[in-house]
Amino acid sequence: MKRAMILMLLFSLIPVFAQILFFASGGTIYQQYAFVKAYATGLLGTLEGMESGGQTARLYFQGFGMSLLFFALAFFSFEGRKKLLLILCILLALGISLLSGFRNVILGIMGTLFLFIMLTYPKKRIPVTIAVGLSFVTFLVALTPFIPSLPGGVQRSLSFVPWYDIPYEVRYEAEVSLEWRFDIWDMAWEEVPDYLVVGKGFAFNKSLLDAYTVRYNTRINAFIAHNYHSGPLSLLLDLGLAGFITGTLLLI
Repeated sequence: MKRAMILMLLFSLIPVFAQILFFASGGTIYQQYAFVKAYATGLLGTLEGMESGGQTARLYFQGFGMSLLFFALAFFSFEGRKKLLLILCILLALGISLLSGFRNVILGIMGTLFLFIMLTYPKKRIPVTIAVGLSFVTFLVALTPFIPSLPGGVQRSLSFVPWYDIPYEVRYEAEVSLEWRFDIWDMAWEEVPDYLVVGKGFAFNKSLLDAYTVRYNTRINAFIAHNYHSGPLSLLLDLGLAGFITGTLLLI
């Protein structure tokens, strides 16, 4: 098990190095993405942001951050001498993941910690949960004076915190992204009743997708490609109710 965790951590570094190479070369070295999946829109947006300052520069290291969290939980404990190492790794994983600009990374990390505590420390659930929760709140409060000087990706990830002094363009971009997701979810929910018994499947009309790509309608483009940005909705709409139940049980 621990060997698997080590390998997972090491392999999660591959996309990190691929991005560093891409950004350090100004986008001229991209051949590594023939072997590593690329989030092309995000990479180009970050490259533009680094060069012009007109967009939020985001580093998509959240995969490595989550792998580091799992590694720390597997090797260290909230008890004993390794407690400080575990806390350090959790903070490092959080910091690395925040660079991505994704607000849900915080939910993922805190949710993972909560489940880990519930399952690993059944007799200390309440005190450990309170300690972790208070530590997180303290972390958010302590960051307050440093927010204006933090990288744009971190600011975007934390844009939901009401008292933070987030630059207008960063907060606006985050809000537009949220509205974008709500629009896709609305479109998906409208079709759910038609595909409860037999799902839509995974095929899509490439010609239609290309047409909306040319028009740069990213909402409809994502919807046509079944990119609903919601795991439960993807299961329900593409696989139907039976697929949703089966997929949920497999995840549990």
